[in-house]
Parts: sequence; structure tokens; C-alpha cells
Amino acid sequence: MKCTFCDEKIVADKPEWILVSKKPSVEHFCCLGCLAGHVDELAMEEEEKTGLVS
Repeated sequence: MKCTFCDEKIVADKPEWILVSKKPSVEHFCCLGCLAGHVDELAMEEEEKTGLVS
């Protein structure tokens, strides 16, 4: 399995982070920083489409 944000391989014995945004879609991340980066990108995309996100 690869990290959704940085494409680094997720090792089975290391912790991983997941984001469930649209069931049954689950995105996997190798670290909390990658999860945060992905969420930031989602917010920026939404802001570009609709204006300032509150």
C-alpha cells in the first residue's frame, strides 16, 4: 500500500493514518504530516471553487 500524498510505501509494522471522506473510500497516509498536507490541498481546492472556506 502507498501513501495517498507522497506515494511512499506504507510498511505493515509502522503506524499509518487514514482519512475516510466518502464511504467506502478510505485514503491511507504514512504520517500525520502527509494527512495534514492532503487536507490542506482539499481545502485549497474547495476555496478555489467556491470562495473563502469558513
